[in-house]
Amino acid sequence: APQIDRQLEAAVQAGLPVERFHAELAELERRRTAGRVVVACFGEVSAGKSSLIRALLPGAETVVSPVGGSTRAVVHHVWTSPAGDELVLADVPGLNEADGTLDALAEAEAVRAHAVIHVASGDLARAELAAIERLLALGKPLLVALNKADRYTGAELARVQARIEARLAGRAAGCVAVSAGGTEEVLRIGPDGSETRIERERPADVRPLAVALQRTLDADPATLDRLRDAAVFTLIGRELDAALAAARAARAEAVVEAYARKAVFGALAAVGPGTDVLIQGWLGVQMLKDLSAVYAVPAQELDLKRFVDLASRHVVGRRMNLLLALA
Repeated sequence: APQIDRQLEAAVQAGLPVERFHAELAELERRRTAGRVVVACFGEVSAGKSSLIRALLPGAETVVSPVGGSTRAVVHHVWTSPAGDELVLADVPGLNEADGTLDALAEAEAVRAHAVIHVASGDLARAELAAIERLLALGKPLLVALNKADRYTGAELARVQARIEARLAGRAAGCVAVSAGGTEEVLRIGPDGSETRIERERPADVRPLAVALQRTLDADPATLDRLRDAAVFTLIGRELDAALAAARAARAEAVVEAYARKAVFGALAAVGPGTDVLIQGWLGVQMLKDLSAVYAVPAQELDLKRFVDLASRHVVGRRMNLLLALA
């Protein structure tokens, strides 16, 4: 937290807008005060996240659609676990939707959560694995729920689970097979040979996920809070670093461009032998001072002048201009 405060102060001094970062910290404090455990249901489009939540919460009003990308915003649902703990299940937008604009929203909510359920419908795609890697790097407790398990044979299911667990190399809390249910279209053949297409409910089986999630949350609740806080701080810190780096790069580019123009005018204004060296040397020192200020580097004016003096003493003639230009 103190490090984030310092980064925010630096961002304010650099003239950057910091309202969204303060809002993120306020949301973290609100969740701390609420005292609930938040679990994000995370995964690619049409993996079955909303159906999984509907299976865990039969009365929940969630949008479940066969059209990919039906969840367009983060929706929270309260679930009471078998042990009586009150959890908040966050249904987040699917990864890799058509334009990818909601990927950042989904991943940010996963970072804010205490734990993550990554819902997959098969072996992990490259984009899925990359997102999981980023969450695991934050120490985020993560379960993989292999959905639509009823569509696999026993041998196929074992192979897919083994493949996922091998790719995660023991860093996730586990990979469990579940069936979120939903509807399916089947062909009914009558006694007279007539065919009728009907929709029927597929039975849901999410008990293995509920048990694994309870085991994960029971391990150390205090540690879950610390990991959640640390993950949010890391998310804010990275975004602040990126914003500050971009702002500094733009300011540095402007500084160099301005001194380049001054150097051209200085060269044109040089009237006597050696005056060009003095003009360019002075401009070079001033540019380095300005760049040091942009990047908050504690370069002293005495150090910069000493550099010019040393260069003047050891390099003479036309090479002086070249040395200063390179410097």
